[in-house]
Amino acid sequence: MKLYFDPISTSSRPVTFLLHDQGIPFEEAPVSLHLGEHMAPAFARLNPMAQLPLLDDQGFLLPESNAILKYIAQKLELALYPTDLRAQARVDEMLGWFSTNFRAYHCILGVYPTMLPALAHLAPQTRADMAALSAYGSRRHLTVLDEKLARQRYAAGDELTIADYAGLSQVTLAEYTAFDFSPYPHVAAWIERMKARRGYHAAFAAFHGFISSSRVKSHQSEEGASA
Repeated sequence: MKLYFDPISTSSRPVTFLLHDQGIPFEEAPVSLHLGEHMAPAFARLNPMAQLPLLDDQGFLLPESNAILKYIAQKLELALYPTDLRAQARVDEMLGWFSTNFRAYHCILGVYPTMLPALAHLAPQTRADMAALSAYGSRRHLTVLDEKLARQRYAAGDELTIADYAGLSQVTLAEYTAFDFSPYPHVAAWIERMKARRGYHAAFAAFHGFISSSRVKSHQSEEGASA
């Protein structure tokens, strides 16, 4: 299997985390979003949407992070995506939950305005409105997730599933903004359980490097402005 991905991409990290964590060999094909490599004609021929990640399994091309997670788990018969109908439905429920309204409030409204250069033009009032809406939505969703994780160890039950790989990337994107997870102790404990897994560092090292670099640049800009 060959994976086209950007290690900083929120959608790529769940797949690389699963692969590294489960010891699944794959050919790495890094594609830089920052440098616009995903828009190159050669990649666009593989994925007309020019999005990452993209799995190439002997010519079978599959985009979309959640679809790739399901495909790998089913192809390799991993318990991470159960065959029992109801257990599988719970995993699908959480995959959808993380990637729809949770992502909209917590990631798109809450993190991306400070992370993505394309949103730097937003007016101050627009940013303030987005931040207020994000705070409401994140608080509501994280409260529900915290209550769920008070009753079970993982997102879809007491066993690790692909929903945890997908969810962790969405939840911890807010580390870019130094988000305080302490009001959600069960979420915080789940995050630490996932970070303790063997594949975490390999999948998230570039993201943490990106955070550190961004904070250094921000500090330097502040010092320059005050000089």
